[in-house]
Amino acid sequence: MFSRYRKDQEPENILDNFPAQITETDIFEDFSDEELIVEDPKQIVEIAEKFSTIFTPYFFVLVGLFLYKENTFLGGILLAIGAFSLLKISWQDIGSFLLGLKSFLGLSKSPDETID
Repeated sequence: MFSRYRKDQEPENILDNFPAQITETDIFEDFSDEELIVEDPKQIVEIAEKFSTIFTPYFFVLVGLFLYKENTFLGGILLAIGAFSLLKISWQDIGSFLLGLKSFLGLSKSPDETID
């Protein structure tokens, strides 16, 4: 992994042997100052919302996994919330699934049907 000749050289000589040095001007030379500055605060909020919707479910899952060993109930709730959010499952989807399961099992009888 490490070659022997690098150990014999001085640190300044090792840096000089690298093929290219990337400078700050190389990174930003394709962009002008006007493109880097965002003037519309609504655009900043929209970008922050996009990042939030992407990273929040992963945060819930990671915190749930971390807490699962210490507090199983809280960790399980956070894991479930994160997993549902990642799978784009809403509370209405869960409710409709439970109603469908209830009707499939025959547990959803109205009070009028039980009197007869």
